[in-house]
Amino acid sequence: MTRTRLLGALDLSLAAAIWGGLYVVSKAVMSVIPPWVLLDMRLALGAAALGLILRVRGLRLPPLREQGALAGVGFLGLTLSVGLQFVGTALTTAATGALVTSASPAFIVLFAALWLGERLTAARLLALASATAGVAVIVWQPQARLSANVAGNLALIGAAVTWAAYTVLAKRASARWGALAVTSAASAWAFLFALPAALVEARARHFALPQEPAVWAGVLYIGLVSTALAFYLWNRGFERLDANTGALFFFLQPLCGALLGHVFLGEALGWRLVVGGALIFLGAWLAARAPESAQEPAA
Repeated sequence: MTRTRLLGALDLSLAAAIWGGLYVVSKAVMSVIPPWVLLDMRLALGAAALGLILRVRGLRLPPLREQGALAGVGFLGLTLSVGLQFVGTALTTAATGALVTSASPAFIVLFAALWLGERLTAARLLALASATAGVAVIVWQPQARLSANVAGNLALIGAAVTWAAYTVLAKRASARWGALAVTSAASAWAFLFALPAALVEARARHFALPQEPAVWAGVLYIGLVSTALAFYLWNRGFERLDANTGALFFFLQPLCGALLGHVFLGEALGWRLVVGGALIFLGAWLAARAPESAQEPAA
């Protein structure tokens, strides 16, 4: 594995670990701040932090006339995908949400083949199958109930598809403008797109700004670490790796989430985590051993 691929794998692993532990923090924060309001707050903080870093490093955003593509990237991944996940989770069960959204890597692989010209190989498909099976083992419990709510299931499928589209389009944009500029612009556009929903929700729920320092600490963590840092690492990781390999790192989220839930929330660990984790790491190992996908020039 080359140094660039190793750094890309580290970027994606850190992003997945951060998002895997996000529910530990957001579980407490969302008991005080409603979801769309929290989403827009985290996007505002993330965009501001990334914009400041961009300025300190002497870099600039692409000119406004060229930002239509970045607005689309932000809308797909940071507004629409998260919004559909909110809707789907509210209408279905936790088991359904975990299983359906774990389809994102399969869509990433598909879109990478269609839009980036990355070739599929038997080794990569085997790696994807192994990691997918690992997630299913971790999230599925004997008492878990899958939902028959069609609207909720469609929303979750939409969340998986739009996240995959965001990932591949952000990779293509990063090759031109760099991951930092792409993530900064996408976050700013996503903030604007989510703002109307946040204002409607705040008014409907008579939302008032919280007074507890712990809640604001959680908001800062979600905005600066889980949004600015993690989204930048995710986009930079895909800038360094082909999408077929990078997609596998999505599966580290439930694994890290289960481990952090055990450490901070006292949730039990069982054989499912061991077996599922082994399958996920097997998939990542198979993907890492495979040669980097040949790519055709992006259209």
